[in-house]
Amino acid sequence: MTDPASVAAAAREISALESGRGLHAVVNNAGIIVQGALELVPDEELTASSTSTSTARYA
Repeated sequence: MTDPASVAAAAREISALESGRGLHAVVNNAGIIVQGALELVPDEELTASSTSTSTARYA
């Protein structure tokens, strides 16, 4: 989601596949692995791992 050209290409492909209907949502399931027992992971690390891939600009 950091390369505008690839995002535009993906949007064109989806538009063609879905006959212009588009998508209702996109899920990015990439993430950062947090090592250790959940209760022992510092709050800052846990927050960073859950917010690092969940930002997007909506059209």
